[in-house]
This record gives sequence, C-alpha cells and structure tokens, in this order.
Amino acid sequence: MHNKIPYYWLLILFFLGGLLPLLYVNQVTAQWNPFAMNGRHFTRFYLLCAGGSYLSLLVAGCMHPPVVFPGFIKWWLTGICILGLARLGQGMYHARPVGYLMLILVGQFLCWRLGKGFFTKKETD
Repeated sequence: MHNKIPYYWLLILFFLGGLLPLLYVNQVTAQWNPFAMNGRHFTRFYLLCAGGSYLSLLVAGCMHPPVVFPGFIKWWLTGICILGLARLGQGMYHARPVGYLMLILVGQFLCWRLGKGFFTKKETD
C-alpha cells in the first residue's frame, strides 16, 4: 500500500511545525530573536518548536511504508537542541529556574533517540 499523503505535504507540515513558533517570537518581542524573551515565553516557544517538529516526524513514521526525511531535517533538530542547551546554560548562569526547560530537553533527547530510525531506514516499495 502506498502513502496517501504526498511527500511534499509532509515537508510542509514539518516546516510549519518548526517555523510557526518564530511567528510567536515576533508577536511577543517584536523581533525575531528568541533570546529576547523572558523564561516563560521562551519555554512556550521551545515547546512549540520541538513539539511541532517531532509531531511531524511521528506522523511520517506512522505512515505505511514509513517516510524517510532528508538529512537537513536532522540538522534542524540539532539546531533546536543547541538553542535549548544555550538557553539552559544562560538560565543556570543567572540563577533562574530552568526545570521546565530541562524537562523539555530530556523529552527531546528521548524523542531523538526513539526517532533515530527516521534517518536510517531504507525506503521500500
């Protein structure tokens, strides 16, 4: 059985899930820099960004046969992780509460580990 959803729609879903939070940043701070937000707003932004990206990967993985995403998406998810780690370090340096961000990062690492097959599976007909 072949996928009913075309491949380009899955890429559109991924980019909407990953880039729409940037519109949230612009709405909250009137600029495009997520580091200009306070902790509560940054945590919402980060949860939306990571959650939307991994949700699109989950949708693609549940399809039969599973869709394999191109390699640049792996770099996008790595960039999201680095952004969260940088903000975590900044919060710890300034003695701010970073518990929620740490929980989101742990969840992201678990999703990354469980979703590792999305980048290594061979596409079958």
